[in-house]
Amino acid sequence: MQLRLLLWTVAALAAAAAALNVADVPCGKQRAATKIVGGSGARPGQFPWLVSLQLDGEPWCGGTLVSQWFVVTAAHCLKNMKADRFSVVAGEHDLTQHEGKEQRLPVQAIALHPEYRVGKFRHDLAVLRLAQPAVWGGRVQPACLPASDQTEAVLNRTATVAGWGWTAEVRDGGQRADRLRTVSVPVMGPLECTDWFAAAGRKNRLHAGQLCAGFKEGGRDGCQGDSGGPLLLPLEGRSTLVGVVSAGIGCGRPGLPGVYTDVSHYMGWIKKMVA
Repeated sequence: MQLRLLLWTVAALAAAAAALNVADVPCGKQRAATKIVGGSGARPGQFPWLVSLQLDGEPWCGGTLVSQWFVVTAAHCLKNMKADRFSVVAGEHDLTQHEGKEQRLPVQAIALHPEYRVGKFRHDLAVLRLAQPAVWGGRVQPACLPASDQTEAVLNRTATVAGWGWTAEVRDGGQRADRLRTVSVPVMGPLECTDWFAAAGRKNRLHAGQLCAGFKEGGRDGCQGDSGGPLLLPLEGRSTLVGVVSAGIGCGRPGLPGVYTDVSHYMGWIKKMVA
């Protein structure tokens, strides 16, 4: 009986951990083998769904292509600014060089989650509609999205963050990364994360729709400039956007994990936005 229950539980989790494709080509396929604190340099094309979200032509945040027309990012990167100030650069790797593989795509419209409030980090999610479609190629591909409400399938797994954020806090001599960087961090739910913050003397309380990721000893984390970028897990063998970089206290501090928006919690809204 116990074995049967165990097998049923494993099967249920496997069924829940599904990858959803809203693009017109296969999603989550990395053609390259496989700012970030404590991370390492990514290979060109390793994260072909990652875009540099730019404000007035300058690097600002990250985002994730989920189809030719749509990018998922963090609402706090956009606040109440107008869409015509933003563009995304797909196929980017080194912010200081033009390699001829980049695609600069203007943003046509911004959809902030209706419950997001400026200055807060709950419901920190946005969908961008592009003014022209991304052109698929080796350096530009869509990520998969998770099925709705599959948070349990994500917890206690090691996920990947990527971005051009700061390599450390300014007080520690950090600078924005010119080249794309990546780091792997274990994922936890809002209750465990709240306990970590409490143990560190912080009153931050997380809620449904939020995830945390990081190490007790710190040292590996996203940082300023990584906001809006992806937290990725392989589901059904395909790279899937399970979280969006949202917030944190400093960068890579011991006992203070990074906070991410739980994408599966909001899939009902996302599917309406990309329809």
